[in-house]
Amino acid sequence: MKTLIKSYVLILVLVLMSCDKNTHQPTEQPPSLYSLPMTRPLNLHPGYVRQAITQDSILPLVNAIQDTVKTGQAHPLQGIVQPKEVFEGTPLPYSVSSSVIQKTKTVKAGTPTILTKKTIATAPKVKEKYVLTSVKQDTLPTGVPFLLHGKKQLLTHAPKVHVTPPTTQKQTQYDIQIWDTQNGLISNTIYTMCRSQRGGLWLGTYKGISYFDGATFTHYSTKEGLPDENIRGLCEDKQGNLWIGFSGTGVGKFDGDSLTLFNDNIPGSGNWSLLEDQQGNIWWGSGQGVSKFDGEKLTQYTTNEGLSANHISHMAADKQGNIWIGTNRAGLCKFDGDRIIHYGQNYGLPEVEVAALLADAQGNIWISYSNVGLVKFDGQDFMQYPQNQGFPGKYTLSLEQDLEGNLWLGNQQGLIQFDGKYFHQFTKEAGLKGSTVLDITKDNLGNLWLATYENGLMKGNFQAFEYLHLEDFTAFTAIDQDKDGNLWIGVESKGWLKFDGKQYTLFESKDLFADHLVASIKYDRQGNLWIGTSRGLIKYAEGKFFRYLQGIPIIALLEDKKGDLWIGSYTRGLFRRTSEQLIRYKQGLFINGIAELTEDTQGNIWVGTDIGFSKCSGNEVMHYTAKEGILGRTVMSILEDHQNQFWLGTYRQGLMHFDGRQFTYYTTKEGLSSNYIQSVAEDAQGNIWVATDKGLDCIHRAAVASSSASEQPKHLPIIAHHQMFRGHLSEFRLNSVAITRDHRLWWGNDKYLVTLNPQDLLKSPRRAEVKLNQVDLMGQPVSYRQLSDSAKQETCFDSLARFADIPWGLSLPYASGHITFHFHSTSPSTTHQALFSYRVKELNNQWSKPTPKASLTYRNLPVGTFTLQLKTYDHYQQWSKTYEYIFTIRAPWWQAWWFRLILLLLGVLLLWSLHQWRVLYLRRKKRQLEQAVAIKTTGLIAANRQLSTVNEKLRQSKNEVIVLKNKEQDLLRQAMEEKERRFLTAVQLFDEKYQKLSGIEQDLCTAIRQNNSEKLSGVQDKLRHFVKTIHNLDILTNSIESKYPQLLAEITTRFPHLSKNEVKHCLLIKLGCSAKEAAQLLEVSVHAVNTARKRLKKKLKLEASISLAEALK
Repeated sequence: MKTLIKSYVLILVLVLMSCDKNTHQPTEQPPSLYSLPMTRPLNLHPGYVRQAITQDSILPLVNAIQDTVKTGQAHPLQGIVQPKEVFEGTPLPYSVSSSVIQKTKTVKAGTPTILTKKTIATAPKVKEKYVLTSVKQDTLPTGVPFLLHGKKQLLTHAPKVHVTPPTTQKQTQYDIQIWDTQNGLISNTIYTMCRSQRGGLWLGTYKGISYFDGATFTHYSTKEGLPDENIRGLCEDKQGNLWIGFSGTGVGKFDGDSLTLFNDNIPGSGNWSLLEDQQGNIWWGSGQGVSKFDGEKLTQYTTNEGLSANHISHMAADKQGNIWIGTNRAGLCKFDGDRIIHYGQNYGLPEVEVAALLADAQGNIWISYSNVGLVKFDGQDFMQYPQNQGFPGKYTLSLEQDLEGNLWLGNQQGLIQFDGKYFHQFTKEAGLKGSTVLDITKDNLGNLWLATYENGLMKGNFQAFEYLHLEDFTAFTAIDQDKDGNLWIGVESKGWLKFDGKQYTLFESKDLFADHLVASIKYDRQGNLWIGTSRGLIKYAEGKFFRYLQGIPIIALLEDKKGDLWIGSYTRGLFRRTSEQLIRYKQGLFINGIAELTEDTQGNIWVGTDIGFSKCSGNEVMHYTAKEGILGRTVMSILEDHQNQFWLGTYRQGLMHFDGRQFTYYTTKEGLSSNYIQSVAEDAQGNIWVATDKGLDCIHRAAVASSSASEQPKHLPIIAHHQMFRGHLSEFRLNSVAITRDHRLWWGNDKYLVTLNPQDLLKSPRRAEVKLNQVDLMGQPVSYRQLSDSAKQETCFDSLARFADIPWGLSLPYASGHITFHFHSTSPSTTHQALFSYRVKELNNQWSKPTPKASLTYRNLPVGTFTLQLKTYDHYQQWSKTYEYIFTIRAPWWQAWWFRLILLLLGVLLLWSLHQWRVLYLRRKKRQLEQAVAIKTTGLIAANRQLSTVNEKLRQSKNEVIVLKNKEQDLLRQAMEEKERRFLTAVQLFDEKYQKLSGIEQDLCTAIRQNNSEKLSGVQDKLRHFVKTIHNLDILTNSIESKYPQLLAEITTRFPHLSKNEVKHCLLIKLGCSAKEAAQLLEVSVHAVNTARKRLKKKLKLEASISLAEALK
């Protein structure tokens, strides 16, 4: 019973106990995606014996001519002067042709025409009052507000469509990415779009509305409850509501749950332009004027209030709060809050359709008229850029201003950029898919988003990367900049390009370069163009070609500060060409393949080779290999940065940073796109750009502050741009890189010439944020807006997120502890490169390892309130702010407080009942025990008496046993003594017979020696008598042993002083032999036996009354 009570109490305590809390130390940031780089000091003494990364053994270095190279110490630089004919070269009979390559169509803008006011003498027109009617043909007032009520209806939750990666045109010249129906878009024709406060884009198509967050499309159509799918106007207000202009069914306000439709009592059904002013009023234009809605009342402005026409095409709000109104056929108007001003012929402006309208950040108003051109109003004057003054195109459909202040125009021919001086036109050749751009908007990273006709959604970055390709996609193998700032670019099988900052000129000599593939290029100070090829060195000067070092592959070219030309070959070592001679160096590492040549600020020449790198200082050279600490063998590229430190790119072993004292290693484990480094460059901000065979990476050193120029941070973040622009940033060529005076970087790869303005790419963006897409229960998606009443009792929540089916304050029953979260990055520009990390603090305080997977599932969750925390990690290596989502798993009925209270009360009652029952039971048991004790006591007394009697008997028996034991021990001792005596007696008898036998032997020997027959007869008698005596004695002994065992031993033991003869008499007496019988046995007389017995009795000191027979008993 006690065990039962203890078990019940234990179960009750366990039920009432709260859950154990997690006590792990929390971490504020998720784990690092990449490892910290390894560092090893430069070792010039004994050197390393194992490689830093692979731990492979480093063997003695042997060059191509089987010489062992001594590294880590200076050696004299020794060269061989080449013959004069090798120095002078051989003329080649090849010619060159040139052609200009147009990158984009660029037209210089003419001086704009300032339009002047005109006085037009015309007869005053009598305007008829415009009668405003609603869709129901009810007459409506103009110029005065009236109440406006809409019809509110709940929209069905729209499913999310996951986006596939965007495409890029193969011949693109810029970073332009394209999404269409193949990527999840609902329609390839997008009429309008607007930016959302949530970070995404709202798109208006003729098949409904789409919201694009970079990871998913959310489509709304008539299936979800829209009255019309043809969308012509979109605007998101300050509260986050989306205002929709339908083509034929009025205006709607979508708050994320419900659509409020204003249709019956508003003028017109087609509304194509919407905006929000500084006071929060919503404006829209229709075929019956301009409407202003303040949330309750609508005010309609028509020609009655001064509009030049009632058919409105576009509207814009400037910084002063003015509303600019473009009409379909009557030019431009402005509403300043009090009156409407018409800007028409009296201002020199045309009375035609306003095709596009924009109020820029500087306060200028840009107006595009159909078939007229572009007009700018700066607040004082109207200035026109007519078509005959450089403005391209005829009909502008959209206008936008980028973050740099450039104006962008979308038309039927593509896209136009106006920087204030030039019009740059971008068409299909620049990378656009199709031509017609219907709408333009910008994001916070400076990208332009283009809504097109039948070609989907496009995102263009026209400031950062630019690409040039030739028709046959020939590789760009080398780049050099001359003293005038011109770029000279080697084209593998054609010749070279020259870029003067404005245009590209291609110089071709197919007959020559079809066999001499271009590998390196250098334009020297004398105006000579040197081209390293697969079959020698080519010089182009004054329209003529000369060949040097025929048959030797030339990989690297360098002109030093003295004007000498250094030439690196693949198989024949290093050459230096001065103004007078050509010198060849083939000592040490130089005999192997040379991949790179560079000169540092001290005038030292650094040489990258197949088995290390070398430093030439004046007349000395020092070789560095794996023994000194470099990674791998082949050094492909060398860069000296602005801190006079070196960056070394290797073949398949990554990148090394060398500060003169130690090496720091960067590989794919630290974030590089590949360990095969093709070139290294530094931009104006000190960032290190690394081109590999798989992409372009940036070591973002400018973002890490250091206390001094020589102090290096422990870890420099690596930004992998190949993930952002993976279509064109790969397969870079060896050391085909340059940085120009305008701080642009240039690279050549197998298909494209790539140029980049690093400042435009690395400017600090707004950090991406992570948001929930969807919350699934029990492995299935749930529409929380359409839950039944019974389901709402089980699945409880406080409210729903706007524009998303995300429940806030979600509370689930214990049986529904299987929940899946889907999330995404809110930045459309970086979504496909985003990584996510998460944790639920109540379950595990450690952040998960970063993963691209955008979903998370928990099963069998315990009871409690949990906080899901999410972070996203973009390619800038920045973690977003923590997104938190709180949800609760409700306790089952057996863990509810009321059940625990009832259980506690029942437990107390049961314990009290058990106590009372136990008291009664113990009392009854006490009485029974008292009676039993009395009975048992009587029995115990009697038993005790019996036990005492038995104990006394046992004690007596014990004493008897002890006595018997002692007697047994005495008997055993006596038996042992008897055996000892018998043994001694046998020994004595044996000794006696031996002596008699020895005497007989002596007598026998004497008789034989004397040959005396008498003596022999006497010896014979003695011997016969001895044998008989032995026989008789044996008979006697056997008789004694058979009748009296151990008698002989007993006698010899009791009487040790007796002689042997006396022992014999004792034995005969013991056998009961008379004196006569003893005499016969002993062969003596009877008298001799009696005499012996008397002596024996006397020797034993026996009384006269005691006979010998009695004494021997």
